[in-house]
Amino acid sequence: MASAEYVEVDQTSLPSIRESLEGLEIFLTGATGFVGKAFVEKVLRSVPNVGRIYVLARGKKDKTAQERIDAIFASSLFARCREEHPDFTSKVTVISGDINEEGLGISEEDVQMMAGKVSVIIHSAAQVRFDQHLKYALRSNLVGTQRMVELARKFRSLKTFVHVSTAYVNCHNPRTDEKVYKTEYPPQELMNAMEWMDEGLIEKITPHLLQGRPNTYLLTKQLTEHWLLENATDLPICFYRPSVVCPTYSEPFEGWCDTLYGPMGFIVAMGKGLLRTILMDVKTELDILPLDICVNMLVAITWRMLVQPPKELMIFHGCSTPINPNSYGYVHNTVCSGFREYPYNTIYARPRIHFHQSHMVYRIEKFLFHMVPAYIYDAALWVAGQKPQLVRLYRNIHAGIEATAYFRMMDFEWQMDSYQGLLDMMSQEDRQTFNFDMKSIDWNLYWKRFVIGTKQFILREDMSEENIQKAKKQYITMRMRRFMWNAVVALALSRVLSNFTWIRQWATKFLSMLKLSIQTFPIMARILMT
Repeated sequence: MASAEYVEVDQTSLPSIRESLEGLEIFLTGATGFVGKAFVEKVLRSVPNVGRIYVLARGKKDKTAQERIDAIFASSLFARCREEHPDFTSKVTVISGDINEEGLGISEEDVQMMAGKVSVIIHSAAQVRFDQHLKYALRSNLVGTQRMVELARKFRSLKTFVHVSTAYVNCHNPRTDEKVYKTEYPPQELMNAMEWMDEGLIEKITPHLLQGRPNTYLLTKQLTEHWLLENATDLPICFYRPSVVCPTYSEPFEGWCDTLYGPMGFIVAMGKGLLRTILMDVKTELDILPLDICVNMLVAITWRMLVQPPKELMIFHGCSTPINPNSYGYVHNTVCSGFREYPYNTIYARPRIHFHQSHMVYRIEKFLFHMVPAYIYDAALWVAGQKPQLVRLYRNIHAGIEATAYFRMMDFEWQMDSYQGLLDMMSQEDRQTFNFDMKSIDWNLYWKRFVIGTKQFILREDMSEENIQKAKKQYITMRMRRFMWNAVVALALSRVLSNFTWIRQWATKFLSMLKLSIQTFPIMARILMT
């Protein structure tokens, strides 16, 4: 089914986003995730008169669901909320549950409490690991969504259901349009088969089931969309497909992030001087979505579904490449510039990466530049009575590189009609408060903020001028060491090459003498015979 066409409307006839969300009650899954927690922060800060947000969360280890959410509210992400709206937590109700349990693990009492109140569902919970076993990825992403649909049917006041998918749902093809791509096999039948199959057998057939897709996550997201198309279009549902979500562009703070998942891990490893080589085509375009841009678009989609319900399924792509592209080569150079200005406190080498499309060259450099130093470093730790750590770290880095190499070796295209239509519907005030215009992103500024954000929020380093200057001195020292090492290597090579020149001259003389001997041998033989 194609995405619904945008019908031009008079902006002045539509209520603003704030007006539309005031008094509404929202049910959110994935509230402890990167996008989910940022969505809660944005709504509470920009729409303080929202009715209530019910957040689904599960207990983990020694923390209850409530304690996990309280810890998020006490984090740096909510600093502005705590300052501007001190009682913001009164707008949030934690619902204990789990998408992997029957009925989402929600008590009947909580279901009845929400049934007549919730108007909006944001389903962003998902299993995002690329290497997850297919059976368990299906249970979280497909079955979890099926359970969400069952709950949605009990919400008598439901006005919109936003299913958060991924822009790479059709990544085994170069272009993705605003339509649902059906899988080669019925989703429910595949899930039923997974339940009785042995896990070893599933692992053997998974490469065939992927049909060119790089991982089980993307297969299960496509299966979920397929199932929703066939079983849930009677609900006021739409799909939101964001690209790779990275640190914020401007709000609530520039460069905010709290995870090493995805590009953030690579950037930190690069900044530390640990990542020296990677599989990548530098000309390939990198499609990322700053977290605040992603969340603002999610809020705007919710508003769009409320004020102008479409007659058929709508799909929104949150992608930057079609509108404001940047290549991996540009990103690398810009990030390196950022590290010169804001280096990390502790680095092992000057941040710089070698890019390779050749798997063989990458493996050689991986061994020479990563594993050899790692084994030497860990051996020194072992001798000192400390626990080795670098080899294990590099194995994790390599697993991440190889799991995501597919996306760094080719370009992708997305249809952006719904995005543009949504932007055109919004008033100037809403565009400023809930900005998701990809053209407004200054990539040079963003990558600098990205570097600062990883330093400040992930590594939690002191951002005082004194500390930054100290880190710069260390960075310059590393550059000087690198320069001296290169000079030593160049000198050694020149000596070796000079020796090769002497050997070549000696070999030339030897071959000339040998040739002369061969030529004179018959003459000498005849003389000796006479």
